[in-house]
Amino acid sequence: MTRSRIDQKGFGVIEVLLVVVIVGAVAGIGTYVVRQKHHTDTLLTKASTTSAASTAAAPAAGTSASIDQITEQETQTEVSADHAGDAQVGVAATSANTAATNVGSAYNEANF
Repeated sequence: MTRSRIDQKGFGVIEVLLVVVIVGAVAGIGTYVVRQKHHTDTLLTKASTTSAASTAAAPAAGTSASIDQITEQETQTEVSADHAGDAQVGVAATSANTAATNVGSAYNEANF
């Protein structure tokens, strides 16, 4: 008869390795998200200060002119952030160190 191993205590090597991999993945994703948020905040701050510096004397608060001006500033800020993000994606897409290049260019948008 075989004896069951009910008496075993503790974790096996595979279980510990699995926990380490999961913690590492969560930490890596968290680091990436924080860096992207910081980068986006920096871009928005630059766009906001640029648009604020380029505006003329501000109209009286609460008037339709002030609301129009704020709306225009927000639109310019969003467009600036979109262009900056598009430029960053374009650079990443044409970089020699992309995932598509690393897998032998199995996925190439130019082929579509």
